[in-house]
Amino acid sequence: MTKQEFWRLLDGCRSSDPDAFLAALEESVAALVPAERMSFRAWLGACMQALEDCVWLDMACKVINGYVSDDTSLYFNLWVIAQGEAVLLAALENPDSLADLPEIPFEQADFELLMGVGFEEAEDYEE
Repeated sequence: MTKQEFWRLLDGCRSSDPDAFLAALEESVAALVPAERMSFRAWLGACMQALEDCVWLDMACKVINGYVSDDTSLYFNLWVIAQGEAVLLAALENPDSLADLPEIPFEQADFELLMGVGFEEAEDYEE
């Protein structure tokens, strides 16, 4: 899976309803062969690492969600990833760009369940 395929997959599943987005993404990723599923998780991990190193996104998390901790920062970063590549890149360059989003779920800008997408316990441990 290339970076473009990773973002296309997210874009194709995105919905204003987080539950629908998660269900569509889980279904799409589950349909991938194990190597592609692992690649999806690797791209997700790379995005998470890039956002983790940006202290300014922690400040955006504080403004949007009202507080920041290790967990809320992680879940907020997953929410940023779920918004798409353009939003992620803009947020890394200037976290104030998040204010331009049409809808911000104040005090609920998190997407914890994204980090479990594509993980098949029995199969992935063997890989």
